[in-house]
Amino acid sequence: GGGGGGGGSGSGGGSGNDVPELIQQAICGVHDSLTEIQKLGKDWSQKDPLKFTSEIAGRAPAPFEFITFFPESFDNFRKSCDVELPAYIESFATAPGPERVIGGGRSGSFVCATHDNRFVLKTMTLAEFNLLSSILDEYLAHMLAQRGSLLTRYFGLHQIRLRGQKPLLFMVMDNVLGHSDIPIHEVYDLKGSYVDRQAISAKTAVAGEFRGTRKDMDLRRPITLSPRGRFAVTTQMAQDVTLLNGLSLMDYSLLVGIHNCDREGSCCKERRIREREEIGSKIRSEHIVRLGARGSYEEEGVSSVFFFGIIDLLQQWNSAKRAEAVVKGSIFRKDKHGISAVNPDEYAQRFIYNLTARINENASLEITPDAPAPAAAAPAAAEPAPEQPAAAEGTATEAAATAESAQSEEPPPPPPA
Repeated sequence: GGGGGGGGSGSGGGSGNDVPELIQQAICGVHDSLTEIQKLGKDWSQKDPLKFTSEIAGRAPAPFEFITFFPESFDNFRKSCDVELPAYIESFATAPGPERVIGGGRSGSFVCATHDNRFVLKTMTLAEFNLLSSILDEYLAHMLAQRGSLLTRYFGLHQIRLRGQKPLLFMVMDNVLGHSDIPIHEVYDLKGSYVDRQAISAKTAVAGEFRGTRKDMDLRRPITLSPRGRFAVTTQMAQDVTLLNGLSLMDYSLLVGIHNCDREGSCCKERRIREREEIGSKIRSEHIVRLGARGSYEEEGVSSVFFFGIIDLLQQWNSAKRAEAVVKGSIFRKDKHGISAVNPDEYAQRFIYNLTARINENASLEITPDAPAPAAAAPAAAEPAPEQPAAAEGTATEAAATAESAQSEEPPPPPPA
């Protein structure tokens, strides 16, 4: 979910209580490397890895060597995303509290948000590092051309080297749900597949106590947006997936965060004013990345705000995934077109087809700049997303064309209120 936490700034990644040593070292290393970059001034060029030994007495357990890869490329990318260096440094000025540690800390791995919840640090394998390094130019070119891309924004690649230990690689990413200024009530990880894609057990569902990330088969209701909102999300999703398929990537997910408004809409009254002023009737994917998309999900007369992002990009169709497909399809006799492990072409087309089918549109949800944002009307009846899609053929380019042709031109403006 969104929100702050962690307290104010300290001096260079101040130590956090009950936070694993690796995370303290990672926070200190990023902070110190950014400070070194800041000292270089405005006119600097550093294409080679930036190395230094971090002297962190009192801030982390022991000195270590820290390496920042592609410093200039990521610095330029952060600037293009309006992430200025001083603000970025501030996110690493204080160690996060235990509540920001999502997982890991043992066996040299971790997932952790910064103290302000804006960024996520995650360890990566050497294979993932090599893959991201090899596709970085194409990835950055796409992100610069598609300012409203739903893809994960990678802001840094780093390595920690401790004496007597294996070097540790990790990345820094934008937190997809960290921009939300309202609570996130539900989070879904959607792949467009259905085999083994359920997180909520019957017992948990009855108790209504599930608080984790849900999966495809847990999403029982359609997401309903305005025509323009749906157009922006599905078209951008198709363009992003075309890139991923061209890079032979698969197993990525659409992360959906949902804020369910109270019936009176008092939870985000001021936010609705901001939506009218900044978006109005001109909603685009870059607005959705920053502010989410208002629509309906729960019940008649109650609106929701949806946040979208495509995550877990660094998986190729390799021998391990091929073996997984054989084991699940041939040995366990599961639907070979319903499992997550399918080739990139089939994965991309299935992803776009099934997730586009999850999103409905309702013209009454359009926001006009001179009228209040309407309460969500009852969504139009729609066929549920197919649970067992037929074998997908073709490429992501064809799937993108399908998504765009289905919507043709941008929807006409709604009639005046």
